[in-house]
Amino acid sequence: MFDCSKDVRAYHNQEVTLPETEQNSMRNRRNANRDRLRKGLEKTGKPAPIEFVAQGSYAMKTMVRDPDNDYDIDDGVYFRKEDLVGPRGAEMTSLQARQMVRDAVDDGRFKRAPEVRSNCVRVYYEAGYHVDLPVYRRVVNSTVFGEDTYYELAASSGLEAIRCSRRDRLVRGRARKIG
Repeated sequence: MFDCSKDVRAYHNQEVTLPETEQNSMRNRRNANRDRLRKGLEKTGKPAPIEFVAQGSYAMKTMVRDPDNDYDIDDGVYFRKEDLVGPRGAEMTSLQARQMVRDAVDDGRFKRAPEVRSNCVRVYYEAGYHVDLPVYRRVVNSTVFGEDTYYELAASSGLEAIRCSRRDRLVRGRARKIG
């Protein structure tokens, strides 16, 4: 029987997998958005994110080539619950949190302004790809058993609690929605 594994691997490496140069470009774009967001939040006196977590196909290293450059980079932005308060001291709504991120990342240099979507803020690039910034808040509750930590996605339906036994489950999509 003929072994065609070399041919399949070669095709995969040449036509399917994103070349390292493009992976590096994606990483640079992601980092530029992180810097832009930090600076925009600092400039307006808004809270700084506690962390960013790459998600989706970018995090899993399963991005594939697209002839139209329609790439989707997902980069979660995490805030402390107690930091996401409005001007009167009440908790921000999920929409307010997404709007805060959109306003901070929009430095006026984009041809198409970043947009608040149902579950994220989308930053469009002229080359055809986009970066999605889902916004989360970390909730820490003290219980008799210790601290209970979970995350809430700022979604259009409100803040959706997500529990996971390990942080990487959020990245791999195995977290379960509460409720």
